Amino acid sequence: FAIRHPEANSEPRKTKSEQRKAKSSYTDIITSKQESFSLTLDLRGKRADEVFLELQRFIDDAILLSIKEVRILHGKGTGALRQVTRNYLKGVKEVKSYQDEALERGGAGVTVVSLE
Repeated sequence: FAIRHPEANSEPRKTKSEQRKAKSSYTDIITSKQESFSLTLDLRGKRADEVFLELQRFIDDAILLSIKEVRILHGKGTGALRQVTRNYLKGVKEVKSYQDEALERGGAGVTVVSLE
């Protein structure tokens, strides 16, 4: 019976060069997201069942980029997209609040989201 070192099965440690490369690629991803991120997500014309992943990705990216406020355009229509949006936002702990946009800027057709 042999006693094994706890790290015997773990992955080999990364070299300084590998660590720098990983950090650089992470920085590249963040920079790319910052350059392409829009503060407004337009969901109008889409079906409620197809917007969930898009909404989740948008909010996750806003949180990752430390953005404090975003807008989600869902239109007024039947209210289905607004409901899906609000239901999702309720479950995200980084969401401080959400509300309708000012009437002259879209009112109930736009949700303004404040993030921590």
